[in-house]
Amino acid sequence: MQHDNIISFGNVAASARLSLDEKSRQTVDKCCVVYLKKLPPLLTALFETLDDSLFELSEKAESDAQQSSYFDAMRKMRKERIRIEKQFKDKIAVEYDHFWTYGPGDGQSEPEEDGHSTELSLLGEETLEETLAITSLVSKSENRYQRDLEALNERFGHILKCDRVNHQNNPVGPTTIGNVFRDMLEPILIDLPIKLVIYKLFDKEVMHYVGDIYVEINQQLKRGGVLPKLASRIRLNPVTSSHRSNRGEASYREAVSTEIGGLDVEAQSEMFQSIQGLLANHNRGGMLSLGAPTGISLPAVETTDLLNTLSALQSNNITLVAHVGATGEQQNLRESLVQSLQMTAGGELKKSLEKSDNDTIDVLSMVFEFILDDPNLPDPMKALIGRLQIPMLKIALVDKTFFSKNGHPARHFLNSIARVAVGWTDNGDRSEKSLYGVIEGMIRRILDEFDQDARLFEQLNEEFSAFFDTEELGAEVAEERTNQVMRGKEQLKVAKMHVSNEINTRLALMHEVPEVVQVLLHEGWKDVLLLLYLRQGVESEMWAKGIETMDVLLWSVEPKSQPAERKELLKKTPNLLRALREGLAEISYDQHKMARLFKELQRCHILCMRGEHGLVNRVKTEELPIAPNSSFNSEIKPSNGATPAKTKRERPAIQDQFFDQANAAKVGTWFELSGEEDDKKRIKLSWKSDVTDTFVFVNRRGMKVKEISVGEFSRLLRDGRATPLKNTAEPLMDRALHAMMDVLKKTESTAAAT
Repeated sequence: MQHDNIISFGNVAASARLSLDEKSRQTVDKCCVVYLKKLPPLLTALFETLDDSLFELSEKAESDAQQSSYFDAMRKMRKERIRIEKQFKDKIAVEYDHFWTYGPGDGQSEPEEDGHSTELSLLGEETLEETLAITSLVSKSENRYQRDLEALNERFGHILKCDRVNHQNNPVGPTTIGNVFRDMLEPILIDLPIKLVIYKLFDKEVMHYVGDIYVEINQQLKRGGVLPKLASRIRLNPVTSSHRSNRGEASYREAVSTEIGGLDVEAQSEMFQSIQGLLANHNRGGMLSLGAPTGISLPAVETTDLLNTLSALQSNNITLVAHVGATGEQQNLRESLVQSLQMTAGGELKKSLEKSDNDTIDVLSMVFEFILDDPNLPDPMKALIGRLQIPMLKIALVDKTFFSKNGHPARHFLNSIARVAVGWTDNGDRSEKSLYGVIEGMIRRILDEFDQDARLFEQLNEEFSAFFDTEELGAEVAEERTNQVMRGKEQLKVAKMHVSNEINTRLALMHEVPEVVQVLLHEGWKDVLLLLYLRQGVESEMWAKGIETMDVLLWSVEPKSQPAERKELLKKTPNLLRALREGLAEISYDQHKMARLFKELQRCHILCMRGEHGLVNRVKTEELPIAPNSSFNSEIKPSNGATPAKTKRERPAIQDQFFDQANAAKVGTWFELSGEEDDKKRIKLSWKSDVTDTFVFVNRRGMKVKEISVGEFSRLLRDGRATPLKNTAEPLMDRALHAMMDVLKKTESTAAAT
């Protein structure tokens, strides 16, 4: 199989090649597009954090030698970054193509346990540690995404009509990804402890997020008709509400577990159990508890009754946590549950929720507190997300993997909304086709249609992905077009600076220069050199000839007192005039003006032949404007003949932490910008100049909205009008859960100390 951006191996016998039907080939290619689009940016994110991580470790180093090792590793990884990113993408493409061209070979299959142990025993100690590090991160990922990987194995095997596809030979599996990354690091001489740190960061920044890729590839395979009815990892509503009520809660949970492929829900809820343990020491802030008081036994409300009540309350304006834009009529969910489930009598609690259900409500309440307090989300989007509290609670009640599986479709839906909301600016457009309108419509469908079946979220994820992919593609094209324009301006600016420097360096070394020569250079030859620079480059023969012509021209108007010099001038003049004429013709220089200048130049040469200065009009260089009629000579800065790689930045008067923050801002960072009338908009740093102080910002559609200097940018930061949005690459639910766990752990530490 051969397709765009994928390399086929050519050293395998033609008879071994697989033959896929056209539909399967198209599906496989679409999966490849998803894979190659989503995975490489994760590696880029790794490099974005690598420097900071190694620098922090270097500050904690116990010796100068150890600190030096960290700095050496930073330097090597910076140097190797471009190679690693390119070869990593090429290699994963090769592995993918090889799999679909020749199938899962024996070399890729899972090794025998004895052979594996023997192989490890023969490895050197450092190699063994590195191998174990890779094995560990691969194993964690395989466990983390077990259901998604099993679905991929089964679907890939169905296409190939074989049952040999497993975690180890799956071309998009953690084993393949981990081994490819190890191959990328192999040529780099880095101390083992530091290499192990890099592997940990790889696990954190790359492997931790590949689950979403597996979800999308599975969805692509389903759309392509590859086992679309394969039991989903989180199909939570296989039986009707009445059936659940008749069979009881225990039977319902058993049915759910059976439907999702025999998945042991309790075994998959380790994170929730950890949260429960931490929650025991947490002060719940006076919130209404629906659990039985300590030491008191009360009849428990069955989970099925709780779910049915939540479904009845779902379409009402009821939430766990009040959100932005909430009306005065908004009810509190706990109070509504007490009333609907008739849990009190005479002002006293007569029924309680099961401990697990009560803890789930408390956990979801904390999660949404963090979500609705997230500065990365605009207030109108928070209001929309706030309406999802009951649907998310219902899912969490029956499937605790919601807290631990980042590929969960309901969680994926939340993360997708948050990801696009980061760059959204509220311009008042609430139409159905606007981003706000699309999200609002989907949330309305959830409130109207969702019972306890997570398949609705799978469907909405596909629809939202299709919508967002179209918008994202348009934004990428627009942003790239903007950056191309800026790169073109940058290249032109560099070229002008280079040409100006070449001319002015030579003029500065001469005592006096005829005006005709200055006009020729500044009004004509500078454009000839500029054209050569842009078309041929400074390493080209044509550029060297252009510089040589300028040098000969300047030499030709110096006095020739010796016969040999006069003879050489006579010999060089025809070739000089020919070169000048041809060069000026290339830039369409005015022919009449050229003739007048050449006539004036001839008079200079006659004076030089007599041993006099060739100054028909004596104008000293310091009296002549540096750049007559020039559009770029304000940038000229003589540097003794050296060609500057970049101009020296003119820093603003205030050089403080905000100036440093502006300089250190990374491309891709989102900022919230406040206007004079308190209007806010989201902008992304899209491009930074390596030559000037220019920063370019775009909106979520990739359109340029601001082009400012580093000084202006630092002033916006200093005045609080520009605020960076942090951790935008981390999914919303991950941020909320991590923040909640941090709070609970601090509470536990405080409780232990007292």
